[in-house]
Amino acid sequence: MKIAITILSAILLSTSMIAQTETSPNDEGHGMGSEPFNYDKEPYNVVEEMPRFPGCEDQGLDNADYITCSNTELVKYIYASLNYPQEARKKGIQGKVILQFVVHKSGKLKDIKVVRSLGGGCSEAAEEVMLKMQKEITWIPGKQLGKTVDVQYTLPIDFRL
Repeated sequence: MKIAITILSAILLSTSMIAQTETSPNDEGHGMGSEPFNYDKEPYNVVEEMPRFPGCEDQGLDNADYITCSNTELVKYIYASLNYPQEARKKGIQGKVILQFVVHKSGKLKDIKVVRSLGGGCSEAAEEVMLKMQKEITWIPGKQLGKTVDVQYTLPIDFRL
């Protein structure tokens, strides 16, 4: 019994020592182990200033109202551009399609992909809107430490009849 407790203690101690020596991507710009995390190649998930859809810049809003306005403009654009698929209408399909993309530091969208599909043509319709947006719209890029950076963005699009 003492041997089992000693072995278990040694395993827990070595595991905690390993965990303390590894750094997260936010610790001094390094990833796990000795490899540096390269933010020029990997997009951020969260930044000090998240990317925003344009349309509210000249309204003199405070930060919270600016974010709300930007989100409202994004929703307006999506639903003005979205065509509810006939197949989904006929079958009564409703729900959310979840898209993921990167807002490049230039403000352009890249790496658009559906991460949760719905069926009935809804995923394709949502993706079409994002491809249109990619061509037509330049977002306000995200910033970290005052520098524009690539940011991964997740966007649900709700389909309701």
